Amino acid sequence: MKKRIIILLCIICANLGLLGQQKVAVYVTGGKDKSMNKVLGDQLVTAFANSSKYIAIESTDSFLAERNKAIKLNESDAVDFDDKELVRLGKQFGVQKVCVAEINEIETFKNAQNKYISARLIDVESTEILNTANGYSSLESMEELLRVTKAITEKLTGKTAKEIAKENEIEKEKKKEIEEKVKKEKEKTELLRNEGYVPFQNLYVHINTSMELSWNFAKQYCEESRIGGFKDWRLPTINELNKINGHENIIFRSYYFNNNTVWSSSPSGKNNHFVLSKRKVKVSNKTARCFCVREVEK
Repeated sequence: MKKRIIILLCIICANLGLLGQQKVAVYVTGGKDKSMNKVLGDQLVTAFANSSKYIAIESTDSFLAERNKAIKLNESDAVDFDDKELVRLGKQFGVQKVCVAEINEIETFKNAQNKYISARLIDVESTEILNTANGYSSLESMEELLRVTKAITEKLTGKTAKEIAKENEIEKEKKKEIEEKVKKEKEKTELLRNEGYVPFQNLYVHINTSMELSWNFAKQYCEESRIGGFKDWRLPTINELNKINGHENIIFRSYYFNNNTVWSSSPSGKNNHFVLSKRKVKVSNKTARCFCVREVEK
């Protein structure tokens, strides 16, 4: 029973995967060598069949049959078999896309015969041409024919111009959002600096070197500080002081740490606390200057 359920789920998932794929009819026209048309048609069908976006339906013969009916009906040797007619037939065959490939003989230097292959992928619903591709070669060997058709099919089954444009637009919007965010962060940083403190990693740092204080007064100074309208200022730990000391972009960092002793909140025995004195960790129970810190809001 369990095995049956698993098999059933696999079938459902496979069918759901196909729901996102669109059916494509392939039509190849032109070219004096029918075997060349056959190879090009087979390559297109294979490429669409192997694509995750499409399901290929080989409809060249059906299209030709419908074309011949139209010719017979009009009692003429030719009929205008344009994209509108292809779209009509596409709807008739129940496909969402029609791929049309044309082979044209082109006479070049010294009467050499070259082939120009052009292909386009048409949306049946909107009649919009989604992708185009072309190749130009003498196609004198099977290897050359396969090379040209491979290049064409890769282009046709790849991203459409519309999809690329949409991706570029999304990328542009993301870039704009990032630029706006960076701009706001810079403005915020500048505002904070004007308020008397700077952001540093996960901390805001307020630097006070106007006077030397005892550790108790330094602690009280930070805890009672209302800089920026915040009430959660405190003395930094000795580890936090070391990180601030090692940060190259901190304002006047070299001056503050090279010429001052700065309190930390980290105790070292009775009535002693660690300080950063001229950029070295020491123990003190005297007076020193202080930095106040608070966590950056997340």
